[in-house]
Amino acid sequence: RVGELTLLLDFDLEGVIDGAEAQAGGREATSDGAGRFELTGLVDRSYTLHAIDPRTGELVGPVPVRAGDQTVVLRLPGEPRLRVAGRVLSFAGEPLAGVKVAPVRTLRSAGGRTGRSRWGESRTSDAEGRFVFEELCTEGTVLSVHAADAPHVSSFELAVQPDLAALELRIPGPRYLRVLLDDPERAEGLALHDAEGRALDVVVQVGGVQLSCAAFFLQGGTSDVILTDERARTLVLHRGGKESERIPLFLAPGSVNEIRP
Repeated sequence: RVGELTLLLDFDLEGVIDGAEAQAGGREATSDGAGRFELTGLVDRSYTLHAIDPRTGELVGPVPVRAGDQTVVLRLPGEPRLRVAGRVLSFAGEPLAGVKVAPVRTLRSAGGRTGRSRWGESRTSDAEGRFVFEELCTEGTVLSVHAADAPHVSSFELAVQPDLAALELRIPGPRYLRVLLDDPERAEGLALHDAEGRALDVVVQVGGVQLSCAAFFLQGGTSDVILTDERARTLVLHRGGKESERIPLFLAPGSVNEIRP
């Protein structure tokens, strides 16, 4: 519980049995030099296994097994691999350094249903926004692109990219602002909209916890530092549960923009 917010965290039963703090718990393992692995904390029932080579994103599965089986073999199918490289840029064309680029592949259940996606090894863009995967399984692969100081993750399907060796992945560059109202009674909350009037997700701190939301309350007419992106064009103030004002924005990169409307 943080202030007036209650946060719910899900844990796998197997993770709790295994004494793990992370969600995956005993349901995940990394193979050793001989390819051996062991999953712990399992209950007496059937499971579906997948394995991924984090270097290439190659997948095997679903493989049905039962807890206690000591003879399971997961054999990678030998998927084709390609070199995938490119740059991460802002919408304005500026190179973005330190951005995490990770391949995401979709898992399927034994019945053919789509399951959660899995990440392989990620790359971090350099000062020029460049990244490279020397060998990557590309069929059905999506690149997940996330800047550490961005409020959301962008996804790019490799199947629709014209040149996998010269990608240009454009994501909205981060912007910071703080709102300081001359009269605390002027507004009770705020939101940020893009040029088309769509609400943008922002990241704010509440009691030391970072939260992503589309709108939030103001305390005393002053906000904490708000993380948004370069699409933000309008500050929307709310009072009495209704929109009260719209203020045009231009947010400069690289510093906290103090907005005193």
